[in-house]
Amino acid sequence: MLPRWVGGFNFSLGRLLAVITFVTLLSSHVVTSWKLHQARDEMGRMATELGRLTISDPSVLNVVARKSYEDLIWRWRVHVPAGREYRIFSANRGR
Repeated sequence: MLPRWVGGFNFSLGRLLAVITFVTLLSSHVVTSWKLHQARDEMGRMATELGRLTISDPSVLNVVARKSYEDLIWRWRVHVPAGREYRIFSANRGR
């Protein structure tokens, strides 16, 4: 007679069903989490393209340019964190 470790594995039907259920749930969770991460990244890229400001770190200055349909008009979305002082300087060449 062969030793138990050589002769193969003995599973009850309940244990086999439990292992299959666990593996299925685990793989489903991994795939769903991966797709959710991809969707969040894509939504962030699309929001930036539309000119929406997404703030990942509220302690730093965040600026995004918005699309403008008029000449010599610039549009910006700006998040300025509290507790710091900022200045805006502008210059142009007069011809």
